[in-house]
Amino acid sequence: MNEAADVVSEWAGVATTNAVDQVKSAIGSGTAVSSGSTTTTADGELVFGYGWVVNNASAGAGFTPLSLVNGDLDEYQIQTAAGPVAATFTQAAGGWVALMVTFRPAPPPPAQGATQALLAYTVTNAVHGADPAPALEPFAPGSGRRFHPLRRRPSTTQGLLE
Repeated sequence: MNEAADVVSEWAGVATTNAVDQVKSAIGSGTAVSSGSTTTTADGELVFGYGWVVNNASAGAGFTPLSLVNGDLDEYQIQTAAGPVAATFTQAAGGWVALMVTFRPAPPPPAQGATQALLAYTVTNAVHGADPAPALEPFAPGSGRRFHPLRRRPSTTQGLLE
């Protein structure tokens, strides 16, 4: 087998809690390389595979290759619906080790219409001098940062609207 190499892959859109769903690995020899099959539990999971091979690996059917390092390959696919999956590769005959990890997707962001309605409510109340909407703490999915809560600024709002 080739010498080990560090490969780092960074992804957005992965759940921030309980992210890993399934892990599977296998060792073998031949031209067909497979982590072995396992069944995911959520629609839209990221399936990440890595193949350590004697020869140059090629991505399996349905997978997108990422980086080929010393003949070893990492690949991925976004699985539309939960179900059986295996990370697969091909190579010229030789020994291999295959690994697959599946990651649950982050929950979808709030519906755009709901966000627009809340912003309209806040702006309308700020303009008419009513009590502001409850404190807001919207977040940017995948950014790890929170936006600042909206605040009422009557003098600024009046100046812009007059």
